[in-house]
Amino acid sequence: MRFLVQATVDNARLGLIEGVERLPHFRLESPNVFFYTKGGAVPYLSVDIFQQITKNDTVLNFPVPGMTHFLERMQRFNGNIAQFIGMPKNLTFSSIIDPGSTRIPGYHTKGHVPIWSRSGKENISCKMYMDLMEAFEPDIFHTLCDSDTVVDSSNKRNVKSLERTLEFFEKCLELHKNSEKLKNSKVIGSLVGGYCKEAREKCSAAVGAAPIFGVSVDALHDFSDQVPLIDTDQIKLAVEMSLKHIPPDKLRMCPGSWNPNVILDLISMGIDIFDTTYPCILAENGGAFTFINNEIILQDGGEINSEKCNGDEINHCQDNSVKKNSDMEPVNKKFKPSNPESEIYISLKDTVYFDKFEPISKHCNCITCRNHTKAYIHHLLNVKELLGPTLLTIHNLHHYVKFFETIRKSLKEDKFEILRNSFKKRYHGNSDQQTDGYKERVVQNGLEKIN
Repeated sequence: MRFLVQATVDNARLGLIEGVERLPHFRLESPNVFFYTKGGAVPYLSVDIFQQITKNDTVLNFPVPGMTHFLERMQRFNGNIAQFIGMPKNLTFSSIIDPGSTRIPGYHTKGHVPIWSRSGKENISCKMYMDLMEAFEPDIFHTLCDSDTVVDSSNKRNVKSLERTLEFFEKCLELHKNSEKLKNSKVIGSLVGGYCKEAREKCSAAVGAAPIFGVSVDALHDFSDQVPLIDTDQIKLAVEMSLKHIPPDKLRMCPGSWNPNVILDLISMGIDIFDTTYPCILAENGGAFTFINNEIILQDGGEINSEKCNGDEINHCQDNSVKKNSDMEPVNKKFKPSNPESEIYISLKDTVYFDKFEPISKHCNCITCRNHTKAYIHHLLNVKELLGPTLLTIHNLHHYVKFFETIRKSLKEDKFEILRNSFKKRYHGNSDQQTDGYKERVVQNGLEKIN
């Protein structure tokens, strides 16, 4: 397997994963996403429904905390994790980090990383972790790491995170080198250090010098309800320091439920791969993406003309706008829109949709929009039917995949900065009211360290 950088636009990269030995025809262009799973399945979706989300090749993300109970069965199973779950044509990625669950801080012991599985807290050593990797045989795996830092972590915690992560990194590389089962599995190294400049740079130099497939910029947050509210300015310097010594031929990941504005900024800094936790958790809380995810935003510079409305831009057109309700409750505090006028998503839990007999987007061709209305989904959410979040997950994932297709197209046509600026113009990011507290913590505890 190899990762090729096909083109660059400033620091943004158009890449390609190919040459997979067990899947010789597999090709994944980047920027792109790895699909988040729980217990071996994309949340709320069966295999056949997931396969209708996109016809392109995909990568499944298997977080270890939700998979430890598979170990005994996998050791008896004659095959890899992709075959075990009935999706052998998908590339697989496994990590100690679960981007869809808030990380519980603390509980560190020497030589172990704490995780919370179905059985409660488990302490995972390098040997135990690599035993799991040998059982799963993922195509790509993330090395064991201590990423337990946030913006206000102490310098002592940042340094400890760095030391433990580099120790785990060396041990995992050695075990990988001596493993016959993992000879075709590629390694992703973890970049940690919190918001400490020296720690980030030291980690970048150490991991960047190793013979690995790629890196993951970790330890920026705790995967809590605050992640969609984080602004790029709060993480920019930490990300740049993490990538300082990383060779350009290495794949670059950044896990977390980032909002679309931050995703565009991270791509402009050189990040290639993200995950699908944001659309999945948004759906679970009754939210549906409505932001413009196609080339219309390139053509109109962010100003939408109703006469040109011919994509997934419903709710942004003059003739089909979503009625505002000043008393509307957000989907969930953690997924409150960045700006009331931005309409990155709508909350179908709101009573304004009880008689809206129209699809989320009449131009979207996902299963949800072809067959169901806002009113029906509102009803499903109101009576807590499982079908509600299922239909929203289908729509949100389809919408998200289209968004990344548009990003790649803009890179190929040298229009990425137009897309990025137009998107920011249309969707103003996080409101000061929602992020003031977080920004204050960054200034006091993070950026001062980096500067």
